[in-house]
Amino acid sequence: MGNILVIALVGVPLEQRLGTRRFALVYGIGLFGGSFAWYVFNLDSGNPSLGASGAAFGLFGAYLAGWPKDEIPFPLILIRKWPVLYLALFYFAMEVYRAYSTLGLNQASDVAHMAHLGGFLAAYLLLPLIAKNGPYLLGVEDGGPTSSSGERSRLNQIRSTMVDMSNIVDPWTAKGLEIPRTIRDSLRSLLASADEPETRLAWMEHLAEAAKCPDCQANLGVVERISGPQLQCSVEPEHLNWPE
Repeated sequence: MGNILVIALVGVPLEQRLGTRRFALVYGIGLFGGSFAWYVFNLDSGNPSLGASGAAFGLFGAYLAGWPKDEIPFPLILIRKWPVLYLALFYFAMEVYRAYSTLGLNQASDVAHMAHLGGFLAAYLLLPLIAKNGPYLLGVEDGGPTSSSGERSRLNQIRSTMVDMSNIVDPWTAKGLEIPRTIRDSLRSLLASADEPETRLAWMEHLAEAAKCPDCQANLGVVERISGPQLQCSVEPEHLNWPE
């Protein structure tokens, strides 16, 4: 129940910060980092360990490394919004104490405290690499995804760093190909009036549905980045990743 609570209350806003794929990677790192730590401190044991508690503590570690000032609803003394910094450090300190009590004082325990610490530290250390070029800048202070200002702040950040498309050559022309008739009007509208992130994203999604990769004719997709949405080949991103 404790793991479910952490995954639900900490994991959901963290996934909004990272996106689904990056969140899944963080979860996996916490899972295997916790198992590795348990293994290192229990070399004389023949029992394997693979549990959700290391992954749950990995979510705490990742959130602390990325957006420590986000406020999320969580029951510490009572259910209210707490800064991630307080929550993560509180749980980490508790596990250090419990691990010391178990290992240092030779007290028996049926809880893998070292797995908690291993998952936490693994996700904390690797989060900057995972979150690179993600939807949100590390350390951005906007109250977090649970704040009503979070989405607007994210769009403002994208707008401030978004690539100017007014003088960019489209992928088909750049490759010496004729622009498909079905997307000419949409492409023209995109290049002429995509100053807002929402507008650019809408035109990009329309192009992804109507066009194919000019190299391999695979379906196209849209990837949201800090520099704005990008049109990308679904099979091989090197074929089409526009605008760069």
